[in-house]
Amino acid sequence: MDTRRFVNWVLSGGVHPTKRGRDETSDKVDVGGQDKRIDIEDPMEDMSDGSPPYAPSSPSYSPDFAAPNGDKHNLRRLLNMSPTALRFPIVRQRIAINLLRPVKQQYRVALSMLDPECVQKYNLTPSNVTCETLKECRVMCDKNGNVTQMYSVYRIPANVHILRKLCILRMNIDTPFQELPSSFYKLTNLEDCTLTSINGSISPEIAKMTKLDMFEITNGNVTSLPDSLWTMQSLRIVMIVNRNETQMTRPIPETIEMPKLSHLILSHCGLPGGIPRALGDQPQLEFLNLRNNQLEGDVTWLRDTDIGVYDVQGNPNLTGPLNQ
Repeated sequence: MDTRRFVNWVLSGGVHPTKRGRDETSDKVDVGGQDKRIDIEDPMEDMSDGSPPYAPSSPSYSPDFAAPNGDKHNLRRLLNMSPTALRFPIVRQRIAINLLRPVKQQYRVALSMLDPECVQKYNLTPSNVTCETLKECRVMCDKNGNVTQMYSVYRIPANVHILRKLCILRMNIDTPFQELPSSFYKLTNLEDCTLTSINGSISPEIAKMTKLDMFEITNGNVTSLPDSLWTMQSLRIVMIVNRNETQMTRPIPETIEMPKLSHLILSHCGLPGGIPRALGDQPQLEFLNLRNNQLEGDVTWLRDTDIGVYDVQGNPNLTGPLNQ
């Protein structure tokens, strides 16, 4: 179940059906002295782990209670509260505020990532930022208010992992150079990632991003790619284009298992070593661009693969046909 449904249920004064009759359900609640009509749904229908709705010792209400992640564990903690406490409107409203706090936190993190010009143009501040105002800077949310798409990113902060539902992240072209924080690799729902001006190495933790379909870095200074990247089952497009032929320290490994890989572009990276024949064994690979590196060896075998288009020009130590 989602947080907003539970907030509605709490605000309604809802109690688990074992503690009240169905005829007590009402579609109007008192919020700030006004009757407001909301959808009332029972969150227990989504509690699939079989845990009891009320613990033997129900904790009393604490005004400092918060649900940091809005997940089932925290929702269950609320359900363990005394049914009597939930009858008081002030208690229900405080719980609702605490449940929605994580969503508000997402908006503030998203705000910190945006182009300063856009933030200034629309006068966005941590106090007034909402899902609706973020749309002005090309930020989209899902029906529950979680940030899911960002198309005008200026920087990647250390707390970016708070955007746990983010699936599309695209940076602007003109951004300051930065290294990817370790928290970036906790964005396990990320599918489409286009970055610019990234310094340093890519962490092996990228393998945890199991939904990643497209990973692109342009105008960067990437110094190495981990072996774990070359066995990611979800990746379809990989593109790394450095600014000044940064010398990568690691060659392309001999072991490559990327069944969905269709486009591989590693240009101006200073890649050392040879081109592994395992690239020719990737079933979906149709476009290969390894221009302007420090690759060496014979590449005649590329003609015998199913790769439709390849370009390995700009590697003075390669022999054989350099493009097709």
